[in-house]
Parts: sequence; C-alpha cells; structure tokens
Amino acid sequence: HTPYDHFPAGKTGNPEKAKELLKEAGHGKGLTVTLTHSNAKDFQTSPEIATAIQAALKKAGITVKLQGLEDNDYSDTTHDAKRTPGFFLSRWGADWPSGGPFLAPIFDGRQIVKDGSNYNAAFLNDPEVNKEIDEINKLTDLKAA
Repeated sequence: HTPYDHFPAGKTGNPEKAKELLKEAGHGKGLTVTLTHSNAKDFQTSPEIATAIQAALKKAGITVKLQGLEDNDYSDTTHDAKRTPGFFLSRWGADWPSGGPFLAPIFDGRQIVKDGSNYNAAFLNDPEVNKEIDEINKLTDLKAA
C-alpha cells in the first residue's frame, strides 16, 4: 500500500476553496442537491454518514436534502439504470488487487447495464477511458496494473 491523499484539503476540508469553486461553476449563491442513502444503521450508506456529509457540505454552501430508503428499495434503486439517483452513498471493493477488474464495472461504458444491476452510475462511456481500461487489462505486472 502506498499512501496517497486524493483530497489534500485536510481532515476538515476547505469550505472556502469549495465556495470559490462553486462560484466558478456558476453556483455563487450555493447549490441544493438530494443525497439518497439507506436507512440501515451503522453501515457505509447509512443515515449517520449522510447527515455527516450534509453538515460538511453546508459549510461550503451546498444544501443537501436527504432521501432515506429502506434497505431493499435502496439497493434496487441505486443499481437500476432507470432509477439511479444522481447523488447517492455507495461502496465498492476490488475483487482482485489490480486495476482492470476494479475500474471496469464503474468506469467502462461497455459494461453499462440498462435493464439490470448497473455499477457505472455516472453512465460514463468515453472511448479513451474504455481504451485505457483495455490497456490496463493487458498488463501482466500487478504493480504496474
């Protein structure tokens, strides 16, 4: 494991920088979003996590409306391509310690499932990304992959 901080704003974030970026994106007066989460307690997609996100984003000028769903409905909704919310809590783990099997289901547009359990919630289908995933899958050196 090589530690890497994808979000170098520290443990508490940088609300002022976030406000600046929102303004640049045309949301100078703030932004309102709905966050869908599971009602199951003590889980990665639970109300406790959702309310923590709500409080943190409020500091940056983002109003988060919470939409809690019972466990089965949550799972059915977040994985159904026709009903996937725009912003929802999720979790993902790699099946194998390499890039291809981990990245493909969530970023490879050729794996978008329209009538079933879809994991590419953003519906990203970029030929360059798909090509890069193909190149990663060709690597035999696990560290390089």
